[in-house]
Amino acid sequence: LAAGAYFPPAILLRSGIGPEDDLRRHGIPVVAALPVGEVLLDHHGTGIRWERTAALDRATAAHVERFGPVFHPHAFVKAPSSACASGSWDLHLLSWTNPAGAEIGYEASLAVFHLKPGSGGRVGLRSRDPAELPVVERGFLRDPDDLATIVEGLQVAREIAAPPPLAPV
Repeated sequence: LAAGAYFPPAILLRSGIGPEDDLRRHGIPVVAALPVGEVLLDHHGTGIRWERTAALDRATAAHVERFGPVFHPHAFVKAPSSACASGSWDLHLLSWTNPAGAEIGYEASLAVFHLKPGSGGRVGLRSRDPAELPVVERGFLRDPDDLATIVEGLQVAREIAAPPPLAPV
């Protein structure tokens, strides 16, 4: 069943497939008692943004003059945290450059995502009405080890930005 990340469980639940207690609470006849919506796995993350500098403004102005607007995503970095199995990776870093709002110039940021979290959430029903959005409990950072991985990712982001040519901008 394909309906995005959160809607397949809602469709199944409203069809009577799911945890009996949840279905009965909404007055839905149980067709099959299964743990639908009970293990929502989603990567989570945070971002880091650097203050604008004159060097960044000069670099982006020159780029815009020569090539046109700066595209938002620039690069992806796959990196392993200390908790990751050898030969694999569990961090995804995405650089981002965007217009600085009403000001002229661009801002630089980097998002850090933990792609193999131990934390999980759930998807449930708000009501049996299909027009109602499901209740989504993402469960981010329920596993304390996930926070340490995100912090390591932020350290990787700072290490990437520290040496030239990025440091001046």
